[in-house]
Amino acid sequence: KLNWTKSELLIGQYWNPMFATEAFPGVLSFNTGIPFQPFARNPQIRFTQSFDDVYLSIVAASQRDFSSSGPNGGSSEYLRNAVLPILDFQLKYVTKEFVLGGGVDFKTLKPALANTKGNETDSKISSTSFVLYSKYVSSIGSIKLGSVYGENLTDLLMPGGYAVTSVDQNNGDVTYTALRLFSVWTDLSCGKDVAFGLFLGYLKNLGTDDVITGSYFARNPNIDKLYRISPRIEYNIDRLKFGVEIEHTVAAYGTPDKNGKVTSADNVSNTRILFAAFLFF
Repeated sequence: KLNWTKSELLIGQYWNPMFATEAFPGVLSFNTGIPFQPFARNPQIRFTQSFDDVYLSIVAASQRDFSSSGPNGGSSEYLRNAVLPILDFQLKYVTKEFVLGGGVDFKTLKPALANTKGNETDSKISSTSFVLYSKYVSSIGSIKLGSVYGENLTDLLMPGGYAVTSVDQNNGDVTYTALRLFSVWTDLSCGKDVAFGLFLGYLKNLGTDDVITGSYFARNPNIDKLYRISPRIEYNIDRLKFGVEIEHTVAAYGTPDKNGKVTSADNVSNTRILFAAFLFF
């Protein structure tokens, strides 16, 4: 990472720009709010220009551990086949007490190098996603908010992906459509030595623009919606922290229709209790 007076250049593996390091859920669980909150680390080139408390970032990223779905399973090959890296633009306002930011993310995948007839193909699937986030910190605690509207977000550990809409019977080329979702979350905390927190998250499958006629390359396309309620309590002693967190998650499973929207969904719930101990040094 190279720094100048008002500029910064980062080259290497770092948090995906859709994951805002200034405003992410403070849950005890390692999941940091997944799947309501994007989560990934990417090899990238990131340039940031500051204008006092305003920061503009431009990112070109590839994939490694967190990758997109496709005919050969999860892999970075679909992004590499498309040649174009993930492109992301972020604008944020950051002070000691307040953060407000947002960004747009553009990604193109080439799921296959050859079509159904074995000939070279240029069939691709492009997707655009948006993220908004904010944080307010006071002497008694903090409140954080985040929201995502996105397409084909399997590489960010969220539901969705893409699916086949048609196969040309003459030349064998395949066309695709992206699955869309909307999520929103909030994280509240108060207290110091003894701190209380509450995470709330909601996610909705919005389906696709085009009619699906073939295979899905997606994570949980059979989920209509998700929500989570997760309270916690933390006890801080110098460099030690002990915490207990209850995580109650409900997912509505059903059958996707021709546009990827799930019908006849039934709720399935899961409750976890986590005890955590931290030593900071």
